[in-house]
Formats: sequence, C-alpha cells, structure tokens
Amino acid sequence: MIKKPYILLFLLCCVCNFSFSQSQYFFTKHKKKQVVPFKLISHLIIFPIEINGVKLSFILDSGISKPVLFNLTDKDSLHLGHLDQIYIKGLGEDDAVKAYRSDHNRFTIKNVENTDQSFYLIQDKSINLSPSIGFPVHGIIGYDIFNDFVVEINYARRKLILHNKKTYKKKVCRKCEVLKMPIENKKPYVFAKTKLQNTDEIDVKLLIDTGSSSALWLFSSENPKISPPKKYFDDYLGKGLSGNIHGKKARTKSFSLGKFTLNEPKVAFPDEVSLKHFTDVGDRNGSVGGEILKRFNLILNYDSEELIIRKNSLFHNPFYYNMSGLSLENSGMHYVKEAFSTSQANYDNNKGVRKLVSSGYEFKLYPSIRISNVRKDSPADKVGLKKGDVILSVNGRLANHYKLYEMVELINKEPGQHIKLLVSRDHTNLKFTFKLEKVL
Repeated sequence: MIKKPYILLFLLCCVCNFSFSQSQYFFTKHKKKQVVPFKLISHLIIFPIEINGVKLSFILDSGISKPVLFNLTDKDSLHLGHLDQIYIKGLGEDDAVKAYRSDHNRFTIKNVENTDQSFYLIQDKSINLSPSIGFPVHGIIGYDIFNDFVVEINYARRKLILHNKKTYKKKVCRKCEVLKMPIENKKPYVFAKTKLQNTDEIDVKLLIDTGSSSALWLFSSENPKISPPKKYFDDYLGKGLSGNIHGKKARTKSFSLGKFTLNEPKVAFPDEVSLKHFTDVGDRNGSVGGEILKRFNLILNYDSEELIIRKNSLFHNPFYYNMSGLSLENSGMHYVKEAFSTSQANYDNNKGVRKLVSSGYEFKLYPSIRISNVRKDSPADKVGLKKGDVILSVNGRLANHYKLYEMVELINKEPGQHIKLLVSRDHTNLKFTFKLEKVL
C-alpha cells in the first residue's frame, strides 16, 4: 500500500445545515489589493491569519464554506465567546465528529479584516495536519475569502492577491484562458476533459479544490465511462473529516483545462465507503486539486463566475507517485549532539590582543522524523526499513538540517536516485541504501 508521506487530504465537504450571520471582509486602508505571501507545502497554500489577535496558520480551501479550526493548544491562548455544540459529517469511513460553532470573531489578514467571522472548532486531537505536513496548521478557510474578493493565486511566486471587487479590472492576457466557473452551494466548479486508457476524451465537471493536495479525483459511480484503468493499485488516499479515505490510484492519459493539456497526471478513485456521507454530488464527476492547480496562476472571480488560468514555471514538472515507499511524520523531539567553537578577543597591556578559542559539544533539541508507513514491496521495504524507524541522516547529512517536507522531496526526487539512510531502531543505529523506482 502506498501512503503518500506528505499528503493529508483534509477534505471537509461539510453537510451540516447551520446558518451563519452574513459578514464581509473589508480593507482597513484605502487599497485596491492586498498581497499575502504564502508557503506552498504538499501542494497546499498555507498563510497566516490573526484570530482575535492570535496569529495562526490556515490552508486556503476553495471546497469549504466556513472556516474550521483544529489543532489548537493551550499555547495559542485564543479567546472565544459562546460556543454551540454541533456534529459535522464529511469524507471518510467513520461517523460524524463533534464540533463547536463560534460567532463574532475578528479575522485579520494584513490590511484586510472581518470583525464578525463565524467558524467551526474541532477539538478532536486526531484531526491534525501538522505532523504529516511538517508545518503547524491550525485551520482551513475558503468561501468567505473567495466571495468577498477577486482572488489571484500566483503559485509560482507564492503570492495570494486579494483584489478589491469595486476597483478590480480584468487585464488583457493573450497567454491566459478564461473558463466558466459555476458557483454551486458556495463551491467553484470547472469543466475539463480527461482521457482514461485508450478511450475518447471524457467531459468532466470538477470541484476546484485548493484544499486538496492530490492532482485529480474521479467518482467512478457517477459516469459509466469513468472507471479505473487496468493499471492501478489500492491505496490510502488521505484523511477526511469523518476518517480515512481509501480507493484506487492510477494515471490518466491526459487532462485538459481549456487549451492547456497535461500528460499522464495522477488520478485517484475514492471507494464508496469513504464517500458514504457524501450524498449530494449532483452532476459533479470529481475534483481537481493542488498538484494540478499549482501548475497555473489563477484568478477566481465568484461574481462573474470566471476562472482565468495561465500556465507557470511548474507546468512541466513530472507527476510522481511515492518512489521510496516511505511515509514520514514528525513525532516528538530528540536531542542532537553538536560540536561548537567560540572565539573571543581580549586585550592584555603586556601582550596586546589575545584571541581565546574554546570548543566542545552541546545538545540541541530538534523535531524527530519518523517512518509512519512502509509500502509493501517498495524499495524501502525490500531493504528492511520498518514503521517506527527514526531517521538520523539522509545521504550523509543529519536529519535535523531538513524540515519534514524537504526530506520527503529529497527521498522522492527522481527515478534511479540512490538514497542512503541512517535510522535509529530500538536504540540501535542501522544503515540502509535503496534506489528510487517510478510507480506506474
């Protein structure tokens, strides 16, 4: 089973029927736009938002109607008013989860504010993206941002640009494609074409899902022409609000958005058990996620229901499945013994300037990177790596020099690359070497 190490698909797709007060974001200064730098990790847009004065990290998720907070600790010290208990259902194999609704909160994104923002708070500690992404994430936000601004996403430069709808003017762009983007139930959709196996192109209607790190999801039960190709494998697809999501992974021959065509992108077919709470799909055939969307710079205009796309420098990046067979996660902290040296210049009346040098060792605390899963018959499995092994070094460089997502990219860089790992298992250090292999 291949478990993509850095992907945790937090696909909420809530089906609760609670209404929220209608509030809007506004510019605190007279501006035409607000530029917000973001981090692109695991194909996800992560950016800071202040909630009631506390700075937190959010994923921009066009598939969610109201913000959801999770992974809050005592250190976050977030002051909330009255909370109403509710239950939310979403993608996954399990039942609904308990949540709380909070109203009248102040959300601040640089010079943009909403002084009456509502959100859901989930306290279930198992719903936590941070260990698998390797970066603190406290929540997701979507519709409120997309609805109140014309939203430009420059994936290549890692910039989110919130345009004032009153002053925004569409620019002439010969290299762009303008696509219809119907908004249904506060979610954006796009029409695309895909070719499975040797069949003709199939027209598909897809949710634009910036909160999914996958490339493409297709629902095989909605269209008899949509079914997994002959070459596929069963796998864990990610984690939804209501538990784990499983299905089949494969490749399509091609995928087209307007005039732009991608060859052999990855595709997943979630199983029916994982979609048991997802009953109102309408004429939707699936979703297009971050691994495809990041290859374009986007402008989403909810008022005109238009999506403007232009391919960027990431367009020709290959689509690779996990080539090592390893899933990694942050797991606690550990001490690392490091050498140090210091020098200090002292002035002596008799001897002039003397340089004093001291050296020794010190212990520093770093996050541990642990193997959370090893795919059966993968390169890592064949050499004997096991779940629970803690990685100490990669290709001779200490693991504490890497963030989790950097290590994931390093050990899945390109087919044929040799990887040398030093791991700790049961207080014993072990060395392993394997070669990356392309899947499908």
